[in-house]
Amino acid sequence: MATVKSSSGWNASTINKFFNTILGISKNTEKLTNIETTISEVSTNTEGISEIEINTDVLAGSNGFMRYGTGTVSGVSHKVLVVQDAAEFSTFFVNGVDVLAARGMSGVTFPTGAFLPGGQDITGFTLTSGSVIAY
Repeated sequence: MATVKSSSGWNASTINKFFNTILGISKNTEKLTNIETTISEVSTNTEGISEIEINTDVLAGSNGFMRYGTGTVSGVSHKVLVVQDAAEFSTFFVNGVDVLAARGMSGVTFPTGAFLPGGQDITGFTLTSGSVIAY
């Protein structure tokens, strides 16, 4: 801390506080400059940003919903199915490919409330029992 003696009309205590405030500001300015440099370095490093961007195209429910009972559904584009009544599928198409066996869904009865994301567009399915809400 700096100590200042006053020969003017200023109180020495006031002058000391003034100079210490100025010293504090200059120290904080140096800290702020370091912070700004760090922020600048972070903001210019965009490598990998595409991996964490939010893709609103896959938000379940962004295009409304549709309820389906037993039967074949085709020509659709849904992101998620939620089972309303215990459901079993005999086909399950994602981007036009039947992935029922590959995803271990053959012969499985999904319970009410099961959340079935397609990972990509669910483009069709055949329900042999139950019902689902598609988003």
